Amino acid sequence: MGFPDRISYSSWMSFRSGCQWRWKLDVCDGLRSNNFGIHLDFGTAIHAAIEHYRTRKDPISIQDALDWFEITLRNLHEDHSPNYREKEKTAKVDDFVKQGRAIIKDLDNCLELRDAEIIYNEHPLRLPIDRSDDLNVDFKGFIDMVIKWKDGRGNPVLYIVDFKSCSWGWDGDKRRDRDLHAQLFLYKHFLSKEFNLDPKEIRCAFILLKKRPPKGVCAVEFFPVSAGPVSVQRALDEMNSDLTDMKKRFDEGTLKKNREFCTSPFGDVCPYLNTDKCPKE
Repeated sequence: MGFPDRISYSSWMSFRSGCQWRWKLDVCDGLRSNNFGIHLDFGTAIHAAIEHYRTRKDPISIQDALDWFEITLRNLHEDHSPNYREKEKTAKVDDFVKQGRAIIKDLDNCLELRDAEIIYNEHPLRLPIDRSDDLNVDFKGFIDMVIKWKDGRGNPVLYIVDFKSCSWGWDGDKRRDRDLHAQLFLYKHFLSKEFNLDPKEIRCAFILLKKRPPKGVCAVEFFPVSAGPVSVQRALDEMNSDLTDMKKRFDEGTLKKNREFCTSPFGDVCPYLNTDKCPKE
C-alpha cells in the first residue's frame, strides 16, 4: 500500500507512543485486524445512544436512548464476545448495561451538555496538513460533538467535545497529558481551517463518562482543556516533525520495533509477534 496519504490522531499516536514497526504493518501495509473487547463495545454503544439523544435533528427520548444503548450493547456482546481476550470473556454484560444506563440518566445533570445547542455530531474532518516540503498528507478525524455554549461572561462560543469512557474518572497525570490533549488541539485547528473560523471563538473539552463514579458524583463530567494558540501550534509542530520522521524511516526501512509493546498491560499480545511479519530475533 505504501506511505499513507492521510493520518489520524490515533495513527499518529501509534507511531509516536507505540511501536513504529506495528504502525507500518497496520497502516502502510494495511494489515490492521479488528480488535474486540467489552470496553470497546461499551464505548460504541454509549456513543451511539448519546448521539441519538443529543442531536440537532430528530432527538430521541431519554427512554429510547436507554433502550438504544442496551439493545446495541447486548447485540455487540453477542456478536463479539467469542473474540474477546480471555479475561474479558467472563465479564458480565449486565454490569456494563447497568453502568451505561446510569451514565445516560446522568447526561442532563451535566449542565454544560444539557444547556448546549448541538451543532454537529460525529463531524468528519479531512483537510491537507500544511507543510514546507512536498509531502502531501491529509489529517483525518471525527469530532464527537460540536456544541454552542457560553463563556464565563455569558458570550456564545463553540466547544469541540470528545467523549471518553473511563472507570471512575481521570487522575491528575491523565488530566495533564499533553499527548491526550493534542487530539482536541488538532481538531480545533482543522475545524477552524475548514470553516475559516477565528480560533479564539473555539474551545475544547472532554466529557468523561464514568462507569463507576464515586458515590454521589455525577457519572458525566465536562472537563474543559485550555487550547490556546501556543498549545495548538505545538501539537501541529510535533505531528509534522513526526510525519517527517515517519516518511524518512519508511523510505529507509529503519522503523523501530518496540518490544515493550509486544504485550500490553492488559495482557493483549501483538498479533504480529513471532510471525513472519515480526519474527523472534
